[in-house]
Amino acid sequence: MTEFNHILNALPWPSLLVRPDLRVGKFNSAAQSMFGLDRDPTTSLVNIMRHPSVLQAVDVSLNSQIEQKTRYVQRQIEGETVFKVHIRPVDPTAGVMVCFENIQAAELLNQQRRDFVANVSHELRSPLTVMIGVLETLQGPAKADPLAQETFLGIMATEADRMRVLIEDLLALSQVEDGQRQRPQTEISITAVIAQAYGHVEQAMQVAGVQFTSSAAAALPPVLGDHTQLVQVFVNLLENAIFYGAGSQSPRVQIDVEIVEFDLELHTPVLRICVSDTGPGIPAHLVPRLTERFFRVDGHRSLNAGGTGLGLAIVKHILQRHRGRLDVSSVEGSGTTFSVVLPIVSIVTKLVTRIGYDVFRSILISPHQDRAQSTSEKTLCQSQKQLFPRLPFVRLRVPHTRAIMCKLLARPQYYPMLQLLQKPLVKILIFQHQSLNLADPHQG
Repeated sequence: MTEFNHILNALPWPSLLVRPDLRVGKFNSAAQSMFGLDRDPTTSLVNIMRHPSVLQAVDVSLNSQIEQKTRYVQRQIEGETVFKVHIRPVDPTAGVMVCFENIQAAELLNQQRRDFVANVSHELRSPLTVMIGVLETLQGPAKADPLAQETFLGIMATEADRMRVLIEDLLALSQVEDGQRQRPQTEISITAVIAQAYGHVEQAMQVAGVQFTSSAAAALPPVLGDHTQLVQVFVNLLENAIFYGAGSQSPRVQIDVEIVEFDLELHTPVLRICVSDTGPGIPAHLVPRLTERFFRVDGHRSLNAGGTGLGLAIVKHILQRHRGRLDVSSVEGSGTTFSVVLPIVSIVTKLVTRIGYDVFRSILISPHQDRAQSTSEKTLCQSQKQLFPRLPFVRLRVPHTRAIMCKLLARPQYYPMLQLLQKPLVKILIFQHQSLNLADPHQG
């Protein structure tokens, strides 16, 4: 029976052995956690759940000795979780095995697909409806009216262009998603990217009467990136800033660039490029939804301006491909700032690009196991893992942990030392005088 318990606990899904009297004979640790079961396995299945379809399927399987499948929705404070329930007979005396497969991720994916199809259909239906109406008018009442024909042909051209933009954005989003796992490996200048993006929107800024200022210096550190895609990122952000900032009393778009020596989320030196406008701002409850597909803060106004609601979704996926992120801060009545965060080229970023982030994260550098550690050393190692969980860390001999590691990662003169991270289990020792020495990886 002990062996059976071990096998039951090895199952990845919450599993119950239900006896012919509908009492739970055995359960694994996953089921215990899911249903809050006591150790004494004498609970009736009805006391665990009152889901009619599950109870009926268990009863049918017990009586017919035939496998049954059904769905079970577990409702909790944090939300609903959908399970696919597999019920298989063991034997007439032992009962049936009931396993709960979590299919919540698949359900969410299917819902996203349904929403995507519905949104695309809606976006295409509107211009098509207008064009069909215009064609019917041209074939009927306006058939012999040259002035009306010119007006209606202009409407058709506008709607056709709207569909063209939508299809181009959909294709761009698809291409970005397809190449999302392929990290760019070309060093590019972010100053040149910003200059080219400004060239695309310069005329629109002049027409809208928007003042533009930029603090991007010529000597910024390079980033690993796709030049064309990053230009697209800043064109989208600048177009949004022009569109929403143009209605203010003194419309202004500003780009500020900052070098951050160590980013706590990306665990590397980064460039932070902020695009700010003087528009009406965005309500706080809408900020998390900005990168959703087809989401518009001001839907009617954006639609009239030809927006598809895909721009920021494209920006998000491009930055994910570049191992960066998009931060948004907004105050209603004071404008909005979109911050693009990109890793600066270093040995770390080159290594991550070459071997992959998951491999890089899996490189384990741990304290020596063959000698006792002092309490202070153990505390230091634990604090290191909490501060920088994504980097391979080391046994440290000084309390200046964070400052020294920031120096190691943010100063070019220390980058060559990180080349040895290509070898697993390398021990890097940081000594009392803050001098950095590399230990022999073969030493104990």
